[in-house]
Amino acid sequence: MGAVAYASTSQTLVACVDTQWTIVKLPPGPEGPVGPQGEAGPAGPQGPAGPQGEAGPAGPPGEAGPEGPAGQQGTPAEAPFVQLTPIAPGPTCPEGGTQIAIYLSDVLTQTADVCNGTAGTDGSVPSDASLAGEGGNGDAAGESGGEAGAACVRSTPPAPAATFVSDPLATETLTSNGYVLHKELNGYPNYGVADDAADILYAGPGGAGQTAAWTFSIPAGPIVSATVVVSVVADDGNTSIPASDYTYELWAGSCVYDGAGLLHGTPFDSVFNDWVQNAYPATLSGGESFTVTMMNTSMTGGVGWIAIDWIELVVVTSSTTVNDAQ
Repeated sequence: MGAVAYASTSQTLVACVDTQWTIVKLPPGPEGPVGPQGEAGPAGPQGPAGPQGEAGPAGPPGEAGPEGPAGQQGTPAEAPFVQLTPIAPGPTCPEGGTQIAIYLSDVLTQTADVCNGTAGTDGSVPSDASLAGEGGNGDAAGESGGEAGAACVRSTPPAPAATFVSDPLATETLTSNGYVLHKELNGYPNYGVADDAADILYAGPGGAGQTAAWTFSIPAGPIVSATVVVSVVADDGNTSIPASDYTYELWAGSCVYDGAGLLHGTPFDSVFNDWVQNAYPATLSGGESFTVTMMNTSMTGGVGWIAIDWIELVVVTSSTTVNDAQ
């Protein structure tokens, strides 16, 4: 038999086989307990950034913040002043009439002569047209005067279709020989003189733009003559388009007139200071309602708009001579 030896230092069992010491493999003993946790090694270098992940779903909207403080009250602008002065019979008005003068901040901005009509013959109203001034203040006698050369063509106004329009109640101001009904329009919050607001009518293709209508309640009583006055301006953002391309049609009741002579509003995006006042004859009956209709007919390629700051009905109820002073 060969010799067997055990080395305690290395815990190795060897046997002498054929004169050679050979290590005898021993089966492993039971696993010992886990040793204590070693100290953490140093941090490795920063790895490269990963690709961008997909966006997550939007979160729910947050609650509305508190309402901010009210802005400082602006200084009210002076309302237009209308002066009516009789015109004696003569070259300007063969049957006499009334001159309408409009002042802003004591500055004369517009005048219009409204002539009395000549006596007309009894009969029905023509279905197509009648000249302004042919008759008195009745449906069978034509319109009661107007601008020089203004022609009344009777037609049905188009239905209103616009976004930034209003129709506030009219305020009444008595004059020496009648009264003025004034509508301060506020459909869009900019541009207007008295309240920084005005109504807006946008242009459309082929001159068929937006339409608006404003209705007045006429006080009861006799009426000698009446005039529609509108304060209008062209837009401020399309100054490359000539202002002469901006036009409109105005219906005083069922009598339609062409409107032009506008200016581009200035200063830009602010209260305009170059509004134009245009006047048109009207036929009214006391105690009834009266509607003014306006359509943007500008040939501007479907762009741009016209603004209307205010509309007035200047009504003469007495032919007594007056000389109003500022």
